[in-house]
Amino acid sequence: PYVADPEAYDFYKDAVPPPRIGADDLQGEFYNWWRTDRAIADVPASACQRARAAYWALVHRLDEMIGRVLEALEDIGAMDDTLIVYTSDHGDHLGERGLWWKHTFFEESAKVPLIMRLPGTLPAGEERDQVVNPVDVSQTMLDAMGLVPLPGADGRSFWSLAQDGTGDWPNETYCEYCTDPVPSWTGGRAVQQRMIRSGDWKLCIFDAEPPLLFNLADDPAELCNQANDPACSDIVSDLSAKLFDGWSDDAIAGRMRDRRCEKDLMAAWAERVRPKQQYVWRFPSNANLLESEG
Repeated sequence: PYVADPEAYDFYKDAVPPPRIGADDLQGEFYNWWRTDRAIADVPASACQRARAAYWALVHRLDEMIGRVLEALEDIGAMDDTLIVYTSDHGDHLGERGLWWKHTFFEESAKVPLIMRLPGTLPAGEERDQVVNPVDVSQTMLDAMGLVPLPGADGRSFWSLAQDGTGDWPNETYCEYCTDPVPSWTGGRAVQQRMIRSGDWKLCIFDAEPPLLFNLADDPAELCNQANDPACSDIVSDLSAKLFDGWSDDAIAGRMRDRRCEKDLMAAWAERVRPKQQYVWRFPSNANLLESEG
């Protein structure tokens, strides 16, 4: 559900804590620009609390729905021989750093949960420190079932890593955020941004603004940008080389132009043909702008 259940909302409305990281601690020129452009530079405390409570309520309801799936497995006697994988899409800042929605490489946005359960095969209660990516999950599930890797797919299996922490694993992953200037939530600005997480280090590269470099072991809240620290120059150089290996700004821009043409063509077709639609999520252009509470 994308609208909080009133009962769950009432449960959380006075219980959810405020953001831990304030806007004064926000790192990155692009993100500071985006706060201003999206009119979220001065969100009232009451609006922040309402949004956070509603999000907690949504998670609460999702937990209940997952519980129904697990109960069904229990009822048919399949709970202990079923591989259960729980993961999700991107996170939501929910006011942390004075930010909302996603669109960033901070942990609140880019980090996602991954929990796996298969008694007798996966040890219970253990954690893994290695960095994996959701793109690896499908290949891992195929490996767990003894099937061949999916041809032509990105990602690799971390099944042995999940089982006992062994196996040859690169312990790094990539993110990218590219958009043309057409969608209203971009502020009319096309960007090509990318990030690499390698071990404890995370490097974020922007189009025109200075980069961000964090050591998540020493600085898990990402408050200290070390990109200009001379002691980290080799780290910046090495990670930048990986980020730009095989990356062509012109090629990416060309693909984005092609996709924009395809999207415009589809929109024009839908406007003219008006095909029957059962479920439509209305998304007005001002949905990513905070309206005044009056």
